[in-house]
Amino acid sequence: MKARRTSSWVAALLLVVFARVAAAEKTHVNSADDLCPSWENPCVISEIVTVDPPGDLDFGVRDVQVAQGGRLRIERVNILCGSFRVDGPELRTGILILNTDAYGSLIVTARRGCSLSPSTPCLDDAACASHGLGTCSVGEGTIEIGAEIEGTRREGPDVELRAAGDIVLGSDIMLRGTGPGGAAGNLSLESFGGDVLMAGPITLRPAEPRGGYYYGSPAGDPGQVNVDAKRDIDVAEPVDVSGADWGGAMTFNAGRDLKIRNSLSRSALPGDGAGPGGPAHMYVGRDMIVEPHGSSDAVTWIAANGSTHRYVYGDEYYTYSYWDSGTGGDTWIRTGGSLLVEQKSGFQSDSGRGDCAEGLPWGGYFYIHTANGFLVDGPITGRASGLCGKGGKAMFYSDGDGAIGPHGNIDMSATRGGHVLFEGYGNLDIMGTVDTRGDTFTEWSYDGYPYFHGNGGYADLRGDDVTVSGDIFLGGAEYGSDFSAEACRLRVTSTGFIDNRCLKAGNCGNSSWHANSFDVGQSMIAEAGSRILSDSDAAMDIYYGVTSQAPVLSGTFTPPPTLKRSQWANDRRCVPCGDGVIEGDETCDDWNITDGDGCSATCVNEHCIAETPGYPAASLCNDGSACTNDRCDPLANVCVHEPACADNLACTQEACVADACVVSTVDALCDDLDPCTADLCNALTGCVNAALVGTACDDYDICTQASVCQNTEGCVAADPRPALGGRMTIDVRSTDRSDVLVAKLDVPAAEVIEPLTESGVGVRLVDDGGNVLVDTYLPGALFSGHAPPQFDYRFDDPARSVAAADGVTLLRVRRKSAEEAAVQIRIKRADFDAAVSARAFDLSVVFGPDPDVGGCATLALNSCRVGKKIACRG
Repeated sequence: MKARRTSSWVAALLLVVFARVAAAEKTHVNSADDLCPSWENPCVISEIVTVDPPGDLDFGVRDVQVAQGGRLRIERVNILCGSFRVDGPELRTGILILNTDAYGSLIVTARRGCSLSPSTPCLDDAACASHGLGTCSVGEGTIEIGAEIEGTRREGPDVELRAAGDIVLGSDIMLRGTGPGGAAGNLSLESFGGDVLMAGPITLRPAEPRGGYYYGSPAGDPGQVNVDAKRDIDVAEPVDVSGADWGGAMTFNAGRDLKIRNSLSRSALPGDGAGPGGPAHMYVGRDMIVEPHGSSDAVTWIAANGSTHRYVYGDEYYTYSYWDSGTGGDTWIRTGGSLLVEQKSGFQSDSGRGDCAEGLPWGGYFYIHTANGFLVDGPITGRASGLCGKGGKAMFYSDGDGAIGPHGNIDMSATRGGHVLFEGYGNLDIMGTVDTRGDTFTEWSYDGYPYFHGNGGYADLRGDDVTVSGDIFLGGAEYGSDFSAEACRLRVTSTGFIDNRCLKAGNCGNSSWHANSFDVGQSMIAEAGSRILSDSDAAMDIYYGVTSQAPVLSGTFTPPPTLKRSQWANDRRCVPCGDGVIEGDETCDDWNITDGDGCSATCVNEHCIAETPGYPAASLCNDGSACTNDRCDPLANVCVHEPACADNLACTQEACVADACVVSTVDALCDDLDPCTADLCNALTGCVNAALVGTACDDYDICTQASVCQNTEGCVAADPRPALGGRMTIDVRSTDRSDVLVAKLDVPAAEVIEPLTESGVGVRLVDDGGNVLVDTYLPGALFSGHAPPQFDYRFDDPARSVAAADGVTLLRVRRKSAEEAAVQIRIKRADFDAAVSARAFDLSVVFGPDPDVGGCATLALNSCRVGKKIACRG
């Protein structure tokens, strides 16, 4: 009987447990109201929810949070809301995209409200302006995914996240096809007004191919990742769209900066066919940075390699096999600023191994265009392997300076070399390695006759100042190729090495087919120790312009160079006058060398010439005075005569009167912002800040009514208040959004003047430099609350629609005990940059319009820790 009673107790307990589990699930949800009432904001989902049938969940502009224990199970769902947040994986939350006969999908659109109609949802200002509803500024409109999104079924699902504000991904996203021929999913991220932070790994994968030799069963299509941000994109974790037979695609479109700090892969994995790597397009409004991640040995690879597959035919009598290979993927990069590829990070678009019998695999192509220059200090490779492989292309175009750093390696080598081009309107510095060689080790024998597929690649350097201090390799196993350099000024340093030789002695072709050409507009210098080598009967031509100096060639040349004069070289912006840039002794440059148009044929400002009697015997703008420095202002087109008697004292001003220096002092320039010093300017020594003792001063504390200057302490209150307990945090953000200040302090209850609904509250925050950061008064009409003895007053304006709030979004005063009241303050401000370096603050709260009449409390906040946030305690 005892055992039977125990079994009954266990069964009863299990019934209770299963009842609770069942109560924590919702099925057949098909509207937002099925999840929470229409008045709840945020709508918190803390249970397992299955959305069935597929459709829209429209929450208006209410926020949605998938909290602890919450999980969304969906097929095809479109969620419309305010901010959307999924809590972290440690809380066992997440989103599961279920298996469907058709493609699964999740679309989340996080919106703000229009300023003149907060209930009208919007993604950007244009949506509100088109209806006369102001700006899209009410609410955050952000998406924060802290837990996994998983869709691993027959066909990988599509996920689209669209937000008016920031998008933050902090956990795994896995979209994978598993069925025969199943395609990978696709991921699209679009921030209409903020940043995108990809801080969790992303994997899109099609199904593995299934089948036998030769064409077999094809794999599904690879996935795509498309990211658009109004401001910055930060890729902090790996993104992988590799495909079973060919790689997927990636697109990044950043309005400001793109930072890649972890590996991206769009390679083709070995499969039943020979697949190419996928393409990538990266368009950046300002700067793009690729940097290493993790430990010192970690490498950030942006990879788009082609795959290799070995085909085998045959039976017991005959077997034949060959390698088939796909090409490397192509990469397009365009920046409105600069490109920086740091050491231990780079791009890789190599082909797999291939045989001549099945096409000609080649390395990937790189098209890089920057407005403000580039620095590559890591590898960029587009290699190809196999008997008939061809190296890729790396094409650099820049409107600024460019450099291949000492660790940089541009490698387009293969059996047949590739092509590297640098073309810009700035300076170019090759400190690392450029390699377009043909494979020096490959021989293909057919019926006993050797064939050498090893012709070298091409390299072209074009810029203003071009310096080669590293290595450039172009030669091939059969013959070299063409090398050209066009520059205003070209220098090959003592460590520079340009090698365009046939590298397989005895099997070289006609070396006269390739050439080496240097075309300089002003100068060429090959320092002692430099080496520029080609085959003995190849061309080695150096062209220099009619106005440039003869080349200075102290290095080693093979064959000896042939010097030729070239008028064409002078057309490459190299003539000092006429290139549109004021440099050297020029006082103007109007893109021509014509007299009479305001700028002479020798680039001297003709207006300044007219102001200089006796020019050119007299120097330009010379006024004959010994106490002036004379120059021609190229913008104002006039002569400027500045005093030459400067004494380098910050508080004095000098002038030239009747050819004599006159010095005047300005005390205001010595103001040290200390009310307890007398600030004076001494004509001989500069600023003097003398201490004032016993005089009245302002200590910037609105709660103290009488302060005097003391000898060492500065401005000290004569009626100090006792220190209060409290704390404060300033969240200083790196984006353009408002920073947030949160302060909590306890004050004597006697200081609270009743009722606050009539008297109001004033707030002032001052940093340790005397800078007033916040100074506002909230009238009593803004408060709601209860009168004594259990008072609890509150002002809450998260939308900041009340102009009098002046940045304060929350201020609450409540009674804790008979002696003590608690005050909570929340402030949004455009920035607290002035406070970042501060180590102490004074926070004062006035209960009433005047500290003389009402209560007043001051919190001295010291021991501030400065990081991404400033945290202080009283």
